[in-house]
This record gives sequence, structure tokens and C-alpha cells, in this order.
Amino acid sequence: MFRDFKNSKGNVLFDLAAESETLLEKDYFGLRYEDELGEMTWLYPDKRIQKQLKHKPWNFVFQIKFYPPEPSALADDLTRYLLYLQIRKEIYDGKLPASYAKQILLAAMVMQAEIGDFEAIKQSPHDYEKFLREQHLIPQIDEEVLTKVREAHKEQKMKKGLTPNEAHQKYLDTAKDLAKYGFTFYNAKDTKNGPVILGIYAHGICVYKDQLQIHRFLWQGVNKIQFRGSKFSVVLKPGELDPKKEVTVNYRLVDYATAKKLYRTAVEHHTFFRLIKPEDKPKGTFLRRWGSDRFRYQGRTYFQAKMASQMFDHPSQVVTIQRTPSGRQVSRSVDDLAQPRSFPTSPMHYVDETTQQLTTPEKSKSYSLSTSKADKAKKKAEETSLI
Repeated sequence: MFRDFKNSKGNVLFDLAAESETLLEKDYFGLRYEDELGEMTWLYPDKRIQKQLKHKPWNFVFQIKFYPPEPSALADDLTRYLLYLQIRKEIYDGKLPASYAKQILLAAMVMQAEIGDFEAIKQSPHDYEKFLREQHLIPQIDEEVLTKVREAHKEQKMKKGLTPNEAHQKYLDTAKDLAKYGFTFYNAKDTKNGPVILGIYAHGICVYKDQLQIHRFLWQGVNKIQFRGSKFSVVLKPGELDPKKEVTVNYRLVDYATAKKLYRTAVEHHTFFRLIKPEDKPKGTFLRRWGSDRFRYQGRTYFQAKMASQMFDHPSQVVTIQRTPSGRQVSRSVDDLAQPRSFPTSPMHYVDETTQQLTTPEKSKSYSLSTSKADKAKKKAEETSLI
């Protein structure tokens, strides 16, 4: 089936996947595949699928790409449910670290969502333990863990009980406060050749060394990000690391391809979470044909996604989650959607510097993040357009 799309761009396949799930808030999602290095890579919507996968098998995973800072602001129950499932897997796999106490609390919320109030359970202790293990919530479950999950599950009833959707929301509200929620990580080395980890998330870039955060570069404090070869650079505004002048912080990635991925991840997250709308992609020119165009995020921003969600006629949408022994089946009935309406976007947006790019593997790319007018425009638009 996928071979029918070999000459299509990524957005065609992505839209088909989103439509098959009747997913309304698709802007937070993306398709991933395993690249030639065995690493998971996002399928870009504006490039041909065949060119991106080359000779790799056409196996895709539909996942959350942009983690909303406030999951409660999501308009659609299905979006929240898919986010809930992905976070559960990340915690179990160890990709999203959580303390022992948080793992117990989150596991209890899952049990509340899956089987209801503790007092109403008709399962035997053995069946309860078996179900808990089958949910893949905590890697190592012993008698102590089982007892603590049971106790935490009982406490959910003391809060007047929680419906599955309420338990999902409470789970997300708890998970979003985990220190590394929504991060994409890359191994790198600093200027002293010491190992560090760079994390890209909604609000900026974090740097970790020996499991401790040593720097946090918020988007509003960054003038530019750039990479050349395997080197990734962050140009900070005066007042960040130096009170009077810009400071450039450099990191070395394992190779050019990884530096490119890191750079693109940073550009996408900055554009999605920080801007009113993406920068317009220039029309084809002579220079562009020779590789001088810069990478740009293609799609709605967080601001635009929230505005678009106002078109949904929420009372007429029903999401049914049927519990089965093998898992959950999700179905949706959408009887009606509100008529499409236009929504305002600010005429101001972040403008990247135009930089000449080379056609060799050592080509340099930069992306400017700084403009005070854009900050003011975004704030004004959010205050006036979301009324």
C-alpha cells in the first residue's frame, strides 16, 4: 500500500494516517521511521517520501512530536488519550525519568482509568497484580510496589472517584511537571571534549552533564542557532552569560547528520511554540536550486493549532474507548463540525537571517531567533485573538 505513495511528499501519507484515526488536532503529531543509521527520524512533510527513506523499509510510527506544555488546553479527548499512551510508554522504557513516588502515583492513575474505583473491583489480588504487570507501567514490580500502587489507587476514590477521562487528564497534569517532559535529547561534547546531553523542548535548550542540568537557554534569550559540519552553536543575547555582549556556546555532535537533526529539531520547536506563524517559504530561485535555502518548519504553530481547535463543535463529538483484554479500541462519532471560520494571525513573526549556504558536506546553516517586535506582536495577538 505504501508503495503507492513513493512519489508523494510526506504530508500526503501523514494526512492519511491522521484521517484514519479521525484525529482533529494533528499538528502535535508526526510520522517516524528508522533511517540508514538505525535511528528514528521524522518524516518531513515537504519532501518526497522515497527520497527520505531511500532503500529502507517503509515502516512508520505515528507519534506525538510537539508535547503541549499544558495538556489540559487540548480540545480533543483523542489527542489527550494518545499523549497519555505515549507518556506511559516513555516512562516504562526509561526515556522519561520519574521518581519512584511519581511512578507509583502515575501507575495508580492508570489503574483508576483502566478498571475504575478500587472498591468496585471484583478481581482477586492475583488478577490485580497480573493486570498491573500487563499494563507495562513500572519495569520492576515487587510486593512493595504492588502494595503502594494499591494504596495510591484507593486514594483516588477518596477524591470522589475519577472517570477514565478525568484520570487521563490527571495523569497528564502530573506527567507534564516531570523535569524532562517533552524533551528530545542528543549526545554531544563541550569545548573541553567533555560529554554533555543537549535537550530541545518547548521553551528552549537545556544542557546536562553527569545527569545534572548546567545550562538552560530559553528561546527569548537566544539570538541565533547554527551548525557547520558536526558543530552546533547557540548565540546568546547580552545579559545571558555575559552582561554586555553576545556569547556563542559551541558543542560537537557525533557527525554532520546528527548535528543537522539537532538543528532542525531546534528550529521546529522554536517555530512551533514561539511564533505566531511559520516564516513563509521563498519561491524557487537560482540560489535555492544550488542549496542556498534554509530549513523551515512546515505546518501550523502552537498558536495557530489552538486557534483552529476553536472551530471544533465539542458537544457533538463523542470518543468511545472500549476496554478489551488485549488493550483499548478507540472509536469516534463526529456528527457535526462547526463551519470553518477564519482566525487572525499576527503580521509580525520572527525573521531568520538569510545566509549563503555551501553545497559541500561542511555547509553552514543559521537561524535567527531574535526580534523584540515579534514578542510584542505575539503577546498582543494572544490577548486579543483568544477572546
